[in-house]
Amino acid sequence: MASSKSKDLAALTVKVHALLDELTPEERNKVVTAVMTLFGDSAHVGRGGAAAASGSSGAGGSGVKFTKSLATYLSEKQANSNQTSRFLATADWLRLRG
Repeated sequence: MASSKSKDLAALTVKVHALLDELTPEERNKVVTAVMTLFGDSAHVGRGGAAAASGSSGAGGSGVKFTKSLATYLSEKQANSNQTSRFLATADWLRLRG
């Protein structure tokens, strides 16, 4: 049973990544904003969240390239507790990466 669930999750993750790869940075920001709106306060936004969602890419539009690893970012956001937190934090990480 767990194997089937992990295969479904893996397939869904591949689809999400493929979808995000096709989007422009502006479209990715809109998707992240929409997802954050859907999940409200359960989504943890980093310091660059509101500023970066307003149309700038990279680390809050500061011109500095965002280079944190996904594992480090998830740990900092304490997004290891459930799948929804990991997904939202990963989406934010992708947004920050541009």
